Amino acid sequence: MDKFLTLINKYNLFDEKVIKQIEGVVKDSNEGGIMYDGGLHRSEKLLPDIIYNFNLLQQELLKKGYNFFIESGFRGYNDQIKLWFSRTINESIKRYGFPPFNLVSDKTERLIAHLCIDQYPIWYKENPLDKVDGILSIIGRSGSHELEKIKNDVEFTVAPPGASEHHLGFAFDIGLIDKNGNNCDLTEKKYMQAALDFISIAPDYGFILRFPEGKSFFTGFKNEIWHYRYVGSPEIAHEIMDNGLTLEEYHIAHYIMNNESFYDQYLNGNLDLDFLNQFVGEEATTLIKRDPTLLDGVRNYMCTKMNGKKR
Repeated sequence: MDKFLTLINKYNLFDEKVIKQIEGVVKDSNEGGIMYDGGLHRSEKLLPDIIYNFNLLQQELLKKGYNFFIESGFRGYNDQIKLWFSRTINESIKRYGFPPFNLVSDKTERLIAHLCIDQYPIWYKENPLDKVDGILSIIGRSGSHELEKIKNDVEFTVAPPGASEHHLGFAFDIGLIDKNGNNCDLTEKKYMQAALDFISIAPDYGFILRFPEGKSFFTGFKNEIWHYRYVGSPEIAHEIMDNGLTLEEYHIAHYIMNNESFYDQYLNGNLDLDFLNQFVGEEATTLIKRDPTLLDGVRNYMCTKMNGKKR
């Protein structure tokens, strides 16, 4: 399979050594001519081909008056640990209110992060929730903190290490700078048209919106209008985006289509759906089994692809 179609999520983890290898070949995005607000953001790293294609996309959007840039690119394994760990600490502090820390929870998060930064990788591998519980006890609270629930909630927005698309070198978050040089919040209504224009043009350069609205049971993440990835070609990007698919659904469809007996069984409603575990996990598989219409997008895409083909 083309590397640009690699599926990485909570059920398909990347090995730390592989991520380290990618880290050795990603390049500074400035070398590709990407414009960004140098006063506020450091340059991000991506694979050279992605920098080139994003630069073309960016130039096209500049014609419409939009100054988009790469806000977050490649992220190493330990970087993801730090992000996950600090976000879990911060969410715990917010929920349980540790006076006076609850008054400045974001600063508390950064303080803890700096104090523990060298130990993050070791702590995560040993038992991260025990370590979080220990820190919470030290700063003013002990007992049960429902940390498993907090962890699950955090991982709806922050992937655990090994599960983040930012490990790939061809996935990134976008930002938008207005005419006054301010970084815009793409979730605000006044910037919605800019976000929609990016979505509509991105497939022409091989990029897809990775976490669309209403598909969290497939992706495991809430809608992120700022997160994109490269899938190898405009043709594939359009197949995914024009059919309203997630990358998980695209993989599911091709898994079925590549096995003729699977395809026939699926169309006849006789296919054992346990194979979905490898793409979306047990919880989502159970949900889809209860409501097979959740795979209607996959079915419609496959019927279109297979139409006219000899079987």
